[in-house]
Amino acid sequence: MWNTPLRFASRPAAWTSGTPVTGGDGCMTHVEPEVWTSAPDALGNATVYLLRGADGTIVASTTLPGVDGGFGVYGGAVDANNDFWGAAWSTGPLVHVRHDDLSHEIIAVPDPLQSFFTVYGFTVDHAGRAWVGGQGSLQRYDPSTASWTSVALPPEYTSLCRGMQEDASGHLWVAALTQGILRVDTDSASFVELIEAATLVNLKYPAGISVDVDGQVWMVDTDANGAHVLDPETHAVEFVGGLVGPYTYSDMTGWALKNVVGTPEG
Repeated sequence: MWNTPLRFASRPAAWTSGTPVTGGDGCMTHVEPEVWTSAPDALGNATVYLLRGADGTIVASTTLPGVDGGFGVYGGAVDANNDFWGAAWSTGPLVHVRHDDLSHEIIAVPDPLQSFFTVYGFTVDHAGRAWVGGQGSLQRYDPSTASWTSVALPPEYTSLCRGMQEDASGHLWVAALTQGILRVDTDSASFVELIEAATLVNLKYPAGISVDVDGQVWMVDTDANGAHVLDPETHAVEFVGGLVGPYTYSDMTGWALKNVVGTPEG
C-alpha cells in the first residue's frame, strides 16, 4: 500500500493503538494508527522513526546516541502509552522513547551469564514490563521500579531466546532456537515448561512467535517453511506448511498490541 525508504538495516516494526481524531462536535470520528521503527545511522547511533500508518509519512524521528550493535534497535514493541521500547542486538542497551515528546531513556542490560549475547528476542507485557531474551537467558525490566529480574531457567535450557509474546493468562511464550518453545510466567518471572522437538514434530529453526485470538501459540520455523501451532492447554500441535522461509520477530497477529492496550471501548 505504501513504501517509505529508510536507512539500511531497519529492523523493528511496532504499531501503536492510534491517535484519536475528533470532529467539530468534539466526538471522535476515527483513529489514526502509527508505526514505530528504527535504523542505525552508520555513525554509531540509532534513529527511531514514528510513521503515519495510513501512508507511511515520517511524523517524527529522534537519535539515540551510542545505540548501535550493528542494527540499531533490533527488536521493538509498544506499551499502553504508545511509547516505543526496544533493545540493540547482542548486548543492548534497552531503550524507551516516549510518544508524546520523543524524550528517551537508554538503559544498560545486565549480562547474568557473562555470555556477551544477552539481547535478541524482545517484547512488552500487559504491565508495561520489557522482556529481553539472550543466549540461555531471559530478563524482565520493570519501569515502575527501574529494576531487572532474571528468570531462573533450568540447566538444560541452552538456546537463544528469539521471538516472544505474552498470552491472556500472563504466560510468555518464547521461540527457543534449536530446542522449541519456552514458557514463563510474567508476574513471577518463573520458568513453567520447555516444549521440545518430541512434541514439535519437524522442528528445525524456530524464529518468531505470536498468540492468536483463540489463545493458540504460533511459532514460525524458517527452515521448515511453516509454523507450529500449539494448544497451550492440551499441547496438541498442528504444523501449517506452505510458507517460504518465514522469518519474523514482530507482532504478527496484533495480539501484543491488544494485550498492552486492552479491549477497545464502544
